[in-house]
Amino acid sequence: MLDKLKDIFYDKNDIIVALALVVVAGFIITHQVDAIMSYPERLAEELQQEQQEQQDPLGGSAKPGGEEITDPGVEDQPGTVPEVQPPVVDEPVTPPEQDPEPPVVQTPSTEFKTAVDRTVEIPSGAYSQKIAQILSEAGVVPSQDAFLNKISEAGLETKLKAGTFKIPAGSTLDDVVKIVTK
Repeated sequence: MLDKLKDIFYDKNDIIVALALVVVAGFIITHQVDAIMSYPERLAEELQQEQQEQQDPLGGSAKPGGEEITDPGVEDQPGTVPEVQPPVVDEPVTPPEQDPEPPVVQTPSTEFKTAVDRTVEIPSGAYSQKIAQILSEAGVVPSQDAFLNKISEAGLETKLKAGTFKIPAGSTLDDVVKIVTK
């Protein structure tokens, strides 16, 4: 009798362990699917935040109706106008010495060409908008939109690479696209 009871317990124990493994595996898979599915939303939020920072580099913000948002510490009282103090400048600010921006060579057909050799660093994980910004700031593409349109037309959005790229003088937009998608 004790042996029968022991056999029943061992038989059921295997089923319970198998069910527990299935539940744990289901939980892990569900958690990972949620993380994967939330990635595009998180990426869109980061892109929107970055675009807002580009539009307002001083960090101020405005409501959609154009109203200025005040600091949380400033209390508005009806009939009063908050006092605005001009910024105090002790010394004139001079920008750090940098290489002058190379001139953009425009041919009569308005085809963009780089004027000097440039080395561009594209960080790992950078998305196409960020890569376009880096290339535009380096002066190797005519604009972010031009680069994004070109890779979209060519179907190369997923072929962009990270790394350090040398862009030779006289490179066209097509040349730059080829270099960063090798």
